[in-house]
Amino acid sequence: MNAFSRRGACPALSAPMPTGDGLLVRLNPVAGGPSAGGLSPKLLIGLCESALRHGNGIMEVTARGSLQIRGLTAESAALLAAEVDALGIAVRIGVPVETGPLAGIDPQEVTDPRALAERIRMAVEDAGLAQRLGPKVSVVVDGGGQLTMDAVTADVRLKAVRAGDGVVWAVSVGGDGRNAKVLAKVDADVARDIAVAALRMVAEKGREAHARDLSERQLASLAGWHSVAPPSVLPDISPTRGEISSFAGGSSLSTLKDGENGRDSLISPQVGEMSGRTEGGAVERSCPPIGLFDLSTDHALGIALPYGSMPANKLMALTQSAITLGATEIRLAPGRALLFLGQPPAVNHLLQTTATALGFVTSATDPRTRIAACPGTPACASGQIATRDIAETIAAENADILDFTLHISGCAKGCAHPGAAALTIVGGENGAGLVVNATAKALPAGYSPGYDAARGISHVAAAIRSARFQDETAAACLTRLGPAAIAETYRQEMSMAAYDYIHDGNAIYERSFAIIRAEADLSRFSEAEADVAIRMIHACGQVEASSHFVFSPDFVAAARTALAAGAPIFCDAEMVSHGVTRARLPAGNEVICTLRDPRTHDIAKDIGNTRSAAAIDLWGERMAGSVVAIGNAPTALFYLLEKLRDGAPKPAAIIGMPVGFVGAAESKDALAENSYGVPYAIVRGRLGGSAMTAAALNSLARPGL
Repeated sequence: MNAFSRRGACPALSAPMPTGDGLLVRLNPVAGGPSAGGLSPKLLIGLCESALRHGNGIMEVTARGSLQIRGLTAESAALLAAEVDALGIAVRIGVPVETGPLAGIDPQEVTDPRALAERIRMAVEDAGLAQRLGPKVSVVVDGGGQLTMDAVTADVRLKAVRAGDGVVWAVSVGGDGRNAKVLAKVDADVARDIAVAALRMVAEKGREAHARDLSERQLASLAGWHSVAPPSVLPDISPTRGEISSFAGGSSLSTLKDGENGRDSLISPQVGEMSGRTEGGAVERSCPPIGLFDLSTDHALGIALPYGSMPANKLMALTQSAITLGATEIRLAPGRALLFLGQPPAVNHLLQTTATALGFVTSATDPRTRIAACPGTPACASGQIATRDIAETIAAENADILDFTLHISGCAKGCAHPGAAALTIVGGENGAGLVVNATAKALPAGYSPGYDAARGISHVAAAIRSARFQDETAAACLTRLGPAAIAETYRQEMSMAAYDYIHDGNAIYERSFAIIRAEADLSRFSEAEADVAIRMIHACGQVEASSHFVFSPDFVAAARTALAAGAPIFCDAEMVSHGVTRARLPAGNEVICTLRDPRTHDIAKDIGNTRSAAAIDLWGERMAGSVVAIGNAPTALFYLLEKLRDGAPKPAAIIGMPVGFVGAAESKDALAENSYGVPYAIVRGRLGGSAMTAAALNSLARPGL
């Protein structure tokens, strides 16, 4: 089994992981700014450019605060690794020993955890444990402060606690900050020894083991470590699978005082360190890394990626804005966020505004922070429902009841949220199943067609609004209603309730355009071009189509000026002509299609071409200064270019968007290569058509709705 086919490992640069949309790599850049090998804004832009060159252009920040690049091949992954190395980005290797994203710079932290974390890293390396432990074994060293690591699961957790005038470390194993088993509160030296001893015990059990697999006896021996003179980090382990053969002075783990142990005698299981498509091992946090965090002299600005994912182009646009505003460092934060550092406090609102416009999450109250959604279809081959579309609809329509975690999973792997959630929509052969208070792997209590999942949740939301008591949370109401009632509400037949849809035409347009602005990458267009692009996307229903749009620099201005002056509009097809909204035309412009003119039959024979091409011969001198719209026939566009080459009157602008499999792409490429001085707009490739062409005309005639 080679490095590219192995599953169950952290997908580092040297061993990318197979996923539903190609290979995935995960990076953990070292924090601390450029001088310490950290992630400067320019380095992040370099990574984004590499992701565009070698992957599918999607960048992710995981729940644990790692960076992921998706859609790679075996060959492109190797090229990406070489480029990361050339950029000089320092990344963590070996057993992850993680500290908080503001470690060392947060004035509210109990103590700086970085020195202890480094000592643990060195001890682990010296003990040769990195090769013996599984790839998902981890340690958290939490110094406290504004952004703690409580939401991140770990095998071993060290948390700083004030003790009089000093600081001690609460050492625990398994789980997150809420359910990990506390072993002892000790000084830094003993905390390091206990941590490394625990890792030795885990290593002795094999590479699939975690701290949750340690026995009660082993846990008790670790808890009593500070009561005896410890050896130098356990030079050897007894044959009893990692148990210490004897220990003195330590109490039974179950008899330790409250606050020094967990609530139960068993270790709470980790919240799924997943071997799937996204990084698991993190749960909800009380303080999300979104907004401003006081660093005494300035602030860190936290901006999250919706569902942990963003196109690289949008991340580059945000980072470029951060550079312009003076940011000097970007740190990855657990909770799928980025922390921008170094910019003057006065410009933080400008960076937030840019992030909001690009579709990032800039408010901790954004309902998208309550939804965990994997890529789903069509991005992932394993997905069986359109998770992100469902998530966006639910966030827009039911934000008021989202005080719980909603997990939307394309399949039963549950990659986006390995742990239990209040509600989980999971794709399967029977449609979109609803799981209540469990993981995506559980048997759904009810099903709905995948396309109807968001409406099913709207039914549940309506039931919550109707049934909950005053001051009762939606989460508490769900618990009171119970799984059976919730599932029945979710799978209501369409005939049992009125169709839930927007009735107002303008509201539909506004909502559609808002969705397009949120999802489409319009960063390379001017404001005027973006207005046209949005109309075209609206016509075809594909936000990804924007990557194929090309406008010559002066196209929009030239076309609008001509239309305002009353220029006629020449169309190659009746469908284009009928798609033009006459009421939008600024000067009662004449819309002309000569395809049905009887003369085209003879002309077509004479020129040895199609009737669509022949119809252009009937435009004559009136073509001068006109707006030409070709949305159907590649032959019409080719023939128009031949006419211009031979000295025909030049239009003011050409919309060249023929659609099809033969000649469409080539005709548009020809226009872009030589438009004979006429401003133009095209859609690269096979895409195009009458609807998109008419939509472009309507936008040029009058911007906005």
